[in-house]
Amino acid sequence: MNNLHLLHQRYEIKEILGHGGFTTTYRAFDRESQQECAIKCLSFKKIEEWKTLELFEREARVLKHLDHPQIPKYLDFFTCETEHDTEFYLVQEHVEGKSLAQLIQEGKHFTEREALKIALGIVRILEYLHSFSPPLVHRDIKPGNILLSDFKRAFLIDFGSVRDTMLDDIYSSRGMPTIVGTFEYMPIEQAEGRAVPVSDIYSLGMTLIALLSHQSPASMDR
Repeated sequence: MNNLHLLHQRYEIKEILGHGGFTTTYRAFDRESQQECAIKCLSFKKIEEWKTLELFEREARVLKHLDHPQIPKYLDFFTCETEHDTEFYLVQEHVEGKSLAQLIQEGKHFTEREALKIALGIVRILEYLHSFSPPLVHRDIKPGNILLSDFKRAFLIDFGSVRDTMLDDIYSSRGMPTIVGTFEYMPIEQAEGRAVPVSDIYSLGMTLIALLSHQSPASMDR
């Protein structure tokens, strides 16, 4: 991001919330709405292939049309061009809380009752996503992408891997599978580029195992 703390003549950058892949997410204050928001930034000069930009723009397009109380609301999407770089920004509602990955790292232990409550919350989101035609498949459900708010409500974040068309199946049939997601949480069909709605359910199951065991699924006998 450039050195200005005010983006798009509107957003005041407060702090870095996290890094993921080629993106950086910031907590910001929206002078127009007088509310806090989360801004994800993708730097063009840092990406290695067009697919990264395609997925980022797809995430913005999909989020713009979603309306669910446990998915942070889409607020804005814009581009900033400088002499040295072009940066893409996705603005969403800011949810105060921590990801399950952060809570696990901090040593938080969940009871089965708490894990079940989180699971049911995410299942409601998946029921909504999978009800579209064609179904929206998140493809990257893991502890880092489930946010537990200060009010103990589970939110699903990071739609950078979402599939909103049947193109992946077409590419796969031509020997060019599109594989996205996090390997240790994905089922076999997704690793082969054939993600379907039930693939998200598998990933949620692996997330719950990690939540209760504090172990990475990659370290377990599959």
